[in-house]
Amino acid sequence: MISIVIPAYNEERRISNTLKEYCELFKDDEIIISLNACTDRTLEIVKEFQKEYSNLKYIELDLGAKGNAVKCGFEIAKGDYIGFADADCSTSAKEFARMFGSLGDNDGIIASRYMKDSVVSPKQSWKRILVSRMFNLFVNTLLWLGYKDTQCGAKIFKREAVLQVLPEIKTVKWAFDVDLLYHMKRDGFKIKEFPTVWEDKEYSTLNVFQAGPNMLLGVIRLRLLYSPFKFIILDIYDKIK
Repeated sequence: MISIVIPAYNEERRISNTLKEYCELFKDDEIIISLNACTDRTLEIVKEFQKEYSNLKYIELDLGAKGNAVKCGFEIAKGDYIGFADADCSTSAKEFARMFGSLGDNDGIIASRYMKDSVVSPKQSWKRILVSRMFNLFVNTLLWLGYKDTQCGAKIFKREAVLQVLPEIKTVKWAFDVDLLYHMKRDGFKIKEFPTVWEDKEYSTLNVFQAGPNMLLGVIRLRLLYSPFKFIILDIYDKIK
């Protein structure tokens, strides 16, 4: 069985289609909606879908951070494999299943929008691509992960890998994905990068240009946290942030 965590922040306009796709295709698996400090009708919609799909669960969280939502979902997941997908269905349920089928003997698999065979529709603007590529270069320069896309919101891991690294993860905001992959690599787990089909959805709640500086600061914090200079984070950075 696979457990799929879907973090959701005020997704009343998009969550219905996502629930229908994932709950139907993965009806023998576990779907966990991790409600990320929602103030709209997202919870109400999830409860309606629960009447039809017994495999659908949810948790409510007060801290508005996607990384925290995913982490809390991971902590209650029961599956032999544990993954997460975005609430906007940018990665369709069929594409998530295709990625899962390509896991092979790896310990995990992550979707990538920037590999040779990746398909992104509609094509992203040059500004968004530039921000994404600069962030990726920054991550690989500081942490040497070697992936083309750490931020695509579709990832799957073996249960034992998740349980081993979860207690080590100290980031629950913008750099959560990077922190997760950093520990997976540091602990010797084999993670495959997968060229995905990804669709940019309407009503996105993320402004990549506003989020960019926070994402960069998050990675800097992460690099310092796992270095001899972690006192900078413990004594200074986190007190003034």
